Amino acid sequence: MVLTWESFEAAVFIPFTYFTRSFQRVWIPYLVISYLMAFYLTWKESRTEESGESEEREPKKSILAKIFPKEVFFHRSAIVDYCYFYSNTIFYAFLTAPSIFSLAKVSFGTFRFWQSLLGETVILEKPGVLVQVVYALCLILAIDLGLFLAHWIQHVTPFLWSFHKVHHSAEVLTPLTVYRMHPLDDMIHFLFSGILAGMMEGTFRYFVSFNLSPFLIGGMNVFLFIFYVAFYNLRHSHIWCSYGPFWSRIFISPAQHQIHHSVEAKHWNKNYGFMFAIWDGVLGSLYVPKGKEKIVFGVGDHSEKEYSNFLLLYLLPFRDAFRVLCKKFATKSEVDPSRESKSD
Repeated sequence: MVLTWESFEAAVFIPFTYFTRSFQRVWIPYLVISYLMAFYLTWKESRTEESGESEEREPKKSILAKIFPKEVFFHRSAIVDYCYFYSNTIFYAFLTAPSIFSLAKVSFGTFRFWQSLLGETVILEKPGVLVQVVYALCLILAIDLGLFLAHWIQHVTPFLWSFHKVHHSAEVLTPLTVYRMHPLDDMIHFLFSGILAGMMEGTFRYFVSFNLSPFLIGGMNVFLFIFYVAFYNLRHSHIWCSYGPFWSRIFISPAQHQIHHSVEAKHWNKNYGFMFAIWDGVLGSLYVPKGKEKIVFGVGDHSEKEYSNFLLLYLLPFRDAFRVLCKKFATKSEVDPSRESKSD
């Protein structure tokens, strides 16, 4: 790639475009909807405290001060997140994204597989809306399963945990913490979800229609769009938002993802899911809270302070991964002490 002033200028503004595009998780309308819910939940909690029903009383604060506390949004960890978001979105656009394999290739390969196994397809008519909705659901299930498997593997494999630990080193959560992902982490997520989504797409195109497309809203898979609208950005926040005992067994609520970031031992290795909770239910890693829980965020091995600037988020994982490999070859042990303390 030839670096020109135009490409440099475009790169400088890439991070800001994330707030203006509906397929990005921090699109402004998604943020607004999430924080309107945060306002409602905080107001409701304040009313409970005023009525004397709350077991724990805190110093009085305004609702806005509770939603946007300085100790969270100006915390050192949050500031690292802001810097990392800016650098990593540029890094993703120019280095990570171009290196990701094409989902279309997997889809076409799957289509050719069915073709070689069963012969030419003759179903070429344009499907109706219902078929498009079913296709959108199956695609999002495939993507979600891929993300779940990638996430689980990142937790149980010491070498990969060295990179995934970057995300869990956050001591406070803000919506930008979702982008606190090492580039290698991103590539693993895209690898698993892309393969499964490509296989699903190729299968549908063979058995249903080669011209099939999923039902979209604003260019987004309808189910992913609904998920982002359903207060998605509260999952990386201090605002407790539960879907209740029933729906939390189907979908991962913001509260359940906060539990996933907890340093408390009973929360370790729980709620790996991105959208659906069914995969955690099958694996036995589903944790559905009975009520609001007080959560301290971090890794759990007291190493959070090491990630003191955004450059270290890129570099420290290579040091830790090297140590894992050295220990493996030196002791021929598959156990990593850091993973014993917390494998999240």
